[in-house]
Amino acid sequence: MSDLSAWILSIGLFLGVVVLTALAARSVAGDPPRGRRRCPRCWHELGPARGDGDGRPDDDAAIASRRCAECGFTAQRESDTARTRRQPLRAALAILGVVALVLAARARFISTGFWSMAPTAILVTAVPWVDSTEFDSPIRELARRIGSATLDDGQIEDALELVVAGDSGARPPTREWQRKYGLLCDTLLLGMWRDDERLLRLLEIPPAVDLVGLMAGEDGTHALAIDVAAWWPSGLEGEAEVRLSDGSSARAVFDPWGRNAPWLVALPTGVAPSAAFSFDLRVRPRGLAAEDAPDGGWRRYETIHARATRLAGRDANEPNAEPVDSPALRAAIAAVFDFDDAFVLWSQGTPRGGLRFNERATSEPDFEDILIGLRIEVCEDGVPRRTSRIWWLAGPRVSRPRWFTPVEDAAALERLFAADPAQDTRWTLRITGDGALADLARPPLAERPTRAFRHWSGSFEVPLRVHRIAQPSPARRWTPLPEPTAAPAPGAP
Repeated sequence: MSDLSAWILSIGLFLGVVVLTALAARSVAGDPPRGRRRCPRCWHELGPARGDGDGRPDDDAAIASRRCAECGFTAQRESDTARTRRQPLRAALAILGVVALVLAARARFISTGFWSMAPTAILVTAVPWVDSTEFDSPIRELARRIGSATLDDGQIEDALELVVAGDSGARPPTREWQRKYGLLCDTLLLGMWRDDERLLRLLEIPPAVDLVGLMAGEDGTHALAIDVAAWWPSGLEGEAEVRLSDGSSARAVFDPWGRNAPWLVALPTGVAPSAAFSFDLRVRPRGLAAEDAPDGGWRRYETIHARATRLAGRDANEPNAEPVDSPALRAAIAAVFDFDDAFVLWSQGTPRGGLRFNERATSEPDFEDILIGLRIEVCEDGVPRRTSRIWWLAGPRVSRPRWFTPVEDAAALERLFAADPAQDTRWTLRITGDGALADLARPPLAERPTRAFRHWSGSFEVPLRVHRIAQPSPARRWTPLPEPTAAPAPGAP
């Protein structure tokens, strides 16, 4: 709804209720005679009363003075000529009009919310003072207007300023800001042209870095799970670098529009998941050559110095998870990958393939506190050609899966893509429980009571069902880059 329409509707509704209420009140209060003699039927003035010398009201002169010259009606009594003129029908119609307007407003409020009738300037003013992001809130209504492209340039700039500045209780990029202003920010990014230079204002919002330290599994695996929330237009690309306490580092390309998975950085021997680290992030227009702009066109954010405040995995003082296998658990894990297109293979890209899975298949209460760590191999005639490593916590509180970057045999996957689907019988999907990966699925220490965990230790193999897509593979949020000083990658999901 445009601002003009919102103003007209709001003011029109208010004035309509006021006018009809006043009309109903006036019709009920009536028009008193104020000394006038009036016909009780048509309210024509009758003039002064007349009568004989005795003053009897029923003599001919008195009756004649009560007869209306306009409509011919004769009042029965003199008191009838002094009635207050009331209009109950008009009052009833006015009251019905008020009820109709209120019901129409209520129906609109239910369908679009109270704030749908407010001009955009009022919405922008109200957002910092309202914490709610529910359906009937100024934040939701402002997001709807941004998404429907009904705002003019000045209003768009006001919305951008509101998002970039936040308010005293929600400064960017805190979790409070993300909860309150994240919808507006996402709507601006999706609702405007990707090359709209006004969106570059969003680069003023610092990135939000989330870090979980993954402690040692049975094979001594240590890693940092790093994820970043950044609010960039889609035409930009970033690079991130993490520097560890031993002087080693790892680099990766960062795409906030890519598939959402954390960057898992393997830690060298002797570096604990809780060790201090520094993190740098920079951004520039996608595809910009280094010689096209000073410093390669990079915009750098302030270095973040931190350490993992959340630790997941097996603490050195905790017992090993007990191996477990059962037909029900094996069937649930098989159901995780039970898709007609469980393995998606694109015509090009890195990584070339992708697994479809649904970890909710292991959310039964019987699987409480069972750690799932899987090594998933795409095999050609029994020979692994692609290896993925993935883990999550099963049971009613099933956790979000995480995985390492997959290891792929590019030539083998090219053969699979080019092969006749009828020959796919040579290919299988081998799923094996991995205790070291399962250890990484333990919740952070601060989020779990002391309890015994189990991990699935079985293995099975099923036919590979391939879905070929003649397009490049979709962008991933993190693409690790070669780095001479980086710790070696631990494997793949």
